[in-house]
Amino acid sequence: MRRFVLTGGHGVGKSSIILALEQAGEHVVFEAASSVRALARAHGIPFAEDRPTFESEALALHLQRERLVPPSTARVFLDRGALDHLAYSHVGRWPLHQDEIAACRASHYDAAFLVDAPPDGVPTLDRVEARFSQRLVAAIEEVYQAAAIPIIRVPYGRCHERARFILNTVNGGPLG
Repeated sequence: MRRFVLTGGHGVGKSSIILALEQAGEHVVFEAASSVRALARAHGIPFAEDRPTFESEALALHLQRERLVPPSTARVFLDRGALDHLAYSHVGRWPLHQDEIAACRASHYDAAFLVDAPPDGVPTLDRVEARFSQRLVAAIEEVYQAAAIPIIRVPYGRCHERARFILNTVNGGPLG
């Protein structure tokens, strides 16, 4: 099975691209952190990110979702990979245990598609979140490079153009 990650900063369109890939008939795995947030809200916890276990919970759900991809699947696109959780733990305030770090580093992907932000920045982010997102993208690039996973930049554009760029890239042969 070929495994491709969509990664990048906050609000750059990863989830929309994943939906477009799903609509095109691709097997996809949705981002785990938003599900952890939704479940916490359902249990009366409005800000799941305030808990020090947030990243561990998101990583556990992410790894579970990866394990549930049927082995017969030819390829899968993931909205963030396990290595993203490692980057979040470096940049944010969510420590991971050594076994969780090892699980992140043991993950293998054929390529990581780094989704570029709009040229003028993401309009929905305030300055603090925009700075965090910039640090996050640098950490993401670092962890994927350290794992020798090819990083392919997805230029800013309309959602369907970006999805087509990704599909053309994966259908075009060797990556990286």
